[in-house]
Amino acid sequence: MKLLPTVAVGILFLASCKKTNEKLLVGSWEVVKVEYAADGVNFEIDEENCVNDDIWTFTKDNTLEINQGLTCAGSTALETMWTLTDDDQTIIYTYEGITGEYYSTIVELTKKSFVEEFETGQVNGSRIRNTFSKL
Repeated sequence: MKLLPTVAVGILFLASCKKTNEKLLVGSWEVVKVEYAADGVNFEIDEENCVNDDIWTFTKDNTLEINQGLTCAGSTALETMWTLTDDDQTIIYTYEGITGEYYSTIVELTKKSFVEEFETGQVNGSRIRNTFSKL
């Protein structure tokens, strides 16, 4: 009988840990660094990328709004949807008018910092890593 309360506490603990990243993601994030890697080469900072000051706002209803910063000298906003996989480690983005789902691995996520990495789909195995700072 002593085993039953222990199992119940363990189940409650696991249930409360599920989707922790979802809670951390909700809010506005500024892109502070974009890195690029291809052909097995280590990541290098992409200085020419105009995404560096974009603001990404993740909402509780799984909407993502991406607003261009001053680097691109525009005010264009892109709205998309996002969700987390069951393991809480991968974000799936879906864009209106673009077929398919786009997967991004969470490399790091804290209250103040967020790093994601994804493959570009090119044959050279290129990957992009975005680093964000919480606003």
